[in-house]
Amino acid sequence: MTQKSQSEQIMAFLNDHPNEFLSCAEISHFFSNMATKSVSAVLSKLFTQGIIKRNGNAYGIGQGGWFYGHEPTPTKKCAVCDTVKKLYSFPKDSSCKDGRTDICRLCTNQLPKNPTQDLLVDLLAAMPATLPHRKANSI
Repeated sequence: MTQKSQSEQIMAFLNDHPNEFLSCAEISHFFSNMATKSVSAVLSKLFTQGIIKRNGNAYGIGQGGWFYGHEPTPTKKCAVCDTVKKLYSFPKDSSCKDGRTDICRLCTNQLPKNPTQDLLVDLLAAMPATLPHRKANSI
């Protein structure tokens, strides 16, 4: 079985369960012809490509619904470049009143160590739109 056909099978299964987020073990239970490791690899690939969503250790297409009685958490994005990988929340202390700002590792390298909320707002406004990893259509 090729990787593409595994992806297609898993996507068809997730499309049949649009309101559910299921763990890798729950999904692989329905595919006796695939090892759990293969299902995990396909799910990770689909998530990385932005085709499916993840809620903790569970995956789904994210058409609403509930996951074990809890509302799914929204996907966080970097405040500067809109990436979803390796996010850090600033400021680190409890001085922020409006909530923390999520910034990716690459944008964090451009910040001073442990910025305050006021300094963070000023720095984000001044950050160049030409960061090497920044999407052309963001902010």
